[in-house]
This record gives sequence, C-alpha cells and structure tokens, in this order.
Amino acid sequence: MKKHIISALAAICSLCAVAEDEEVMVIRLTDGSTAAYPVETVESVTFGTRRIARDFSITEKDWEEARLYPTLHAMWRVNPAEIGQPTTFAFATGNAGSPDDAPAASEYGVILSISPSKLYSAEPVDLASETGSYTLCLIRYADGAVDSRAETVTEGTLTTALDRKNRHVTILLDATFDDGTVITMDYDGVPADVDNVDGLTPAPVYGNEAFLCNADGNLLSHADIANVKITAKPYNSMGASTEFAFTYAENNYINSENTGKITIVDTLIDNIDNAPAVINLAEGAGVELRFGAMQLWSITESDPSFKYKNIADNGTLTISRDADGTYHLLLDVTNTYISYMGPEPQQAGSHEHLILNFDGTPE
Repeated sequence: MKKHIISALAAICSLCAVAEDEEVMVIRLTDGSTAAYPVETVESVTFGTRRIARDFSITEKDWEEARLYPTLHAMWRVNPAEIGQPTTFAFATGNAGSPDDAPAASEYGVILSISPSKLYSAEPVDLASETGSYTLCLIRYADGAVDSRAETVTEGTLTTALDRKNRHVTILLDATFDDGTVITMDYDGVPADVDNVDGLTPAPVYGNEAFLCNADGNLLSHADIANVKITAKPYNSMGASTEFAFTYAENNYINSENTGKITIVDTLIDNIDNAPAVINLAEGAGVELRFGAMQLWSITESDPSFKYKNIADNGTLTISRDADGTYHLLLDVTNTYISYMGPEPQQAGSHEHLILNFDGTPE
C-alpha cells in the first residue's frame, strides 16, 4: 500500500514539474462572458466599426416609446419610366412577398418618392423646406385595409446613397408628421424592382353603408343602408331626373338624419347598363345631394336656381346597373362649395367628408 501512495505522489510531482505559466489575452464582453486566447497565437488585434441598421421605428403621438422593426423583409423600388420622374421606394412592416400582400400582413407601410436631383445625393434633404423634392406617405393598416394615412411632414431629413459596385442602396430617414407621429428608417440593401406599389394602398371595400368624417378624418357617424327607393322626377329644375332615396337602419344617422337623397339628371345615367357613369360633381353635371345639413348641387349657370344653391366644387359619383337590375352606386364628396349669394363668389362649407356605397336592387 505504501508503495502505491509513493508512486502516485511521484506522478503528481512529475506533472507539476512540467507545468508553466502561459500569457493569455482575455476579452470580457458586456454580458459578463469572457474569451481567452494564448498571446503567442495572436498575430494582430484591430479595432474598427461596422454598420448595424435598425431598419424602421415608429412613435405614434401618444406613445411613450418607439416601436422597433429591426428587419424589413422587403424593400420595393419603382424606377421611373421617363427621365425626370421620381424614383419610388416602399416597404411594409410585415413579412410580405409583394406589395399586394402587404396590407394583410402588416401594421404599417411607407411609400417614399424622391426627385432625380435629390436621389443618391450626398446632401441630405430638409423635409420641411424642400417639399418639392419628395413625397412621403405613412399608411396604417387594420384588418388588411388602409385605416389611415399621414402625408404632411413638418420636419426631418432624408439621405440616400447608392454603392454602384454591389448595388446597395442606403436610405436614412427621420420624419415627423403633422399629427405628431415620428418615423425613422435606416436601410441598407438591394431593393426588389417592381412595376408599381399600388398594392400598398388597396381601394376600400364598402358594404351598403355611409360614413361621415370631420375635416381631420375622424369618424362622426356611420349608417347601414336599410333600403333604397327610386322615384322619377320628370319636372325637376335640372331636367328629367331620377331620385335615389336612402333610408338607414334603425337608430343610424348621417348629419342627424335617418334618410338621404341623390337626384341625377337622366341623361347622365341613360347608358349605365353598358358602362359605369363616373360623374365629376365639380363640373356642373346635373346632380343634387341632400344629406341633412349637407346640401350640394352640381349644376351649371343656366339653371335658374344656380345663384341660390351651394355649388359643389369637388366629389365623384359613380353608378352602374347590371342586367338583373342590380345597382352599384358610390358617392365620395366633401361638404365644400361655391356660394354665389354675395357680390363675389366665395368658397364655403363645413368640410365633412361623406362616403356612401350601395350595391343592390332598389324598390
């Protein structure tokens, strides 16, 4: 036994005899972990910088902190069809393979168009003072549709660059909109070229309903359309016309009224079985709108009542009819008009925005 203990001690002493100190380089990271390298194996140590892009952040007006989107899954680019036209960049915060897929997959989308003189320029664009050099639109999505937009920028900067060797585009953007929303973008990559980015702003799909919004775009009232009645008006001052009278569902109101009316000169809708009639209300076409306090006329000076009416200066009415008698009617108008009651024509109106849609068979 004694012999074995002596042998073990001898072995340990032998190991100790060959041990020696080694000089190492130890690197300690901010998370507390370390990495050690034998100095004799280190050929050189260099310090440098690398670019880390935080692609997109947004701070809505009432938020305390920004929401970060560290990776943009795609950046789309629309190159100009002609010299002198702007280049458009667009992206959405969701994982969308194309602009058409973006609204359903995203919370936000951004469309940025830049004039040729400012594109890939070393000089930053002042977004407040150089409004003719760009357009910027922030789109908010809800349930796969456009919920709202912000397009007026009050301050910020934009810088773009192009590395012609690797085709990388750099976009640095910091913008504040008039509603208080702030967005930043730090993008570096190769955009995917597409023909258009129309899919980021799909046309809204309406049911049989009406919406009334104030000048800021906030909803004032919404009404479901319960039924529509058509009445011939052969002796209307505009000429032989057809009246569409809308009755809303119970306890549904637009401008405190449960009904609304659109009267259209028959010559405008004689051919709606073959093609939709798209009526520009600002052109004195022959249309009368009555929705509570919103009462507008699209008539010409030849109408005897012209100077006594609120003459519409905007708006579109689209109407068509299928072979089975189904009507498709969409009204989009803002309550502004020209008044000829005074010595000089004056623009007036309360600026509420009315959208009314009906697809069905009237009574």
